[in-house]
Amino acid sequence: MESLHGELREYVARAVGNALCADVRPERVSFRTRAGNCTLNILGYGVETVDVDARAFGELRRVEAVESVAVAAGHVNVTLNAGFFSYLLEEALRDLPCAQPARDNSELAGLARTRMLMLARQRRSGLTDSPPVRRAMWLAFAACDPALDCKRRRLALEQASAEALGMTRLIPRRTEAYSELGDVGDCIARMLSAAWMMNRVFEEE
Repeated sequence: MESLHGELREYVARAVGNALCADVRPERVSFRTRAGNCTLNILGYGVETVDVDARAFGELRRVEAVESVAVAAGHVNVTLNAGFFSYLLEEALRDLPCAQPARDNSELAGLARTRMLMLARQRRSGLTDSPPVRRAMWLAFAACDPALDCKRRRLALEQASAEALGMTRLIPRRTEAYSELGDVGDCIARMLSAAWMMNRVFEEE
């Protein structure tokens, strides 16, 4: 799944670069947003705003992934749609190893992983699309970004863990929806586990 991070950066950079008529570098695209979107600072290209339409992005791995684009404070913010999150869920469940319960639930990351594994026991219904689910999945995806260094991944993992723990309290139709979040819980658990393992390897090197 690691290549998805790079492809998503290139996907966003290419569309924004075409709108700016500039060579926008993929590494300038950030996933570290709580809003569930990619963001790109365009001030470095000498502009504060740009007109870019969601249709300009085309497809990412045969998925039309962009829901909307907003420009504010010198940033292009690209909000991803349910199609992207459905694909992300399938990709994580196919490519990432199953998560294991944490040995220490006193830490936020361990508790979040254990809670998501408990959620994974519920009915498997694919993506239950709602803003809290998207935010939790997005931050977990951002935390296992291979471009992060150890310090930034630790912060990203903490944010993702907090969002995962709060997700079920915020979803619409909470009681009914909870029983349908098996795939979502498994997906988030695997991404949190991958992020934790990446930091562990980084720290041991």
